[in-house]
Amino acid sequence: MFWKAFLLTNAVEIPILYLFAYKMGVVKVFATGLLANGLSLPVVWFIMPLVTSSYLNFVIFAETFAVLSETLILRKVLFISYKRSLTAALAMNAMSFLVGWMFPSLLL
Repeated sequence: MFWKAFLLTNAVEIPILYLFAYKMGVVKVFATGLLANGLSLPVVWFIMPLVTSSYLNFVIFAETFAVLSETLILRKVLFISYKRSLTAALAMNAMSFLVGWMFPSLLL
């Protein structure tokens, strides 16, 4: 199930990232999206559940971690401003959360 989530997350988030960083080129944006999700998603899937048993707390911790860690990665790799990195990370994670929440069967 993790790999389905990883593929779905990238399918949703990388095109959104491209909207924020298209000047960097498709390959660099694609690689950066894979890197950001490759570092944040395992933490969300395998470590965050150990932190709390409350679903609401899990969502808050996991999404906050994902947004903040991905903001830093986008900033450092793509050399875009913190504001643009944060906005991109917020948009990316909001959309992937909504897709996963609205269509949970995609992850089964």
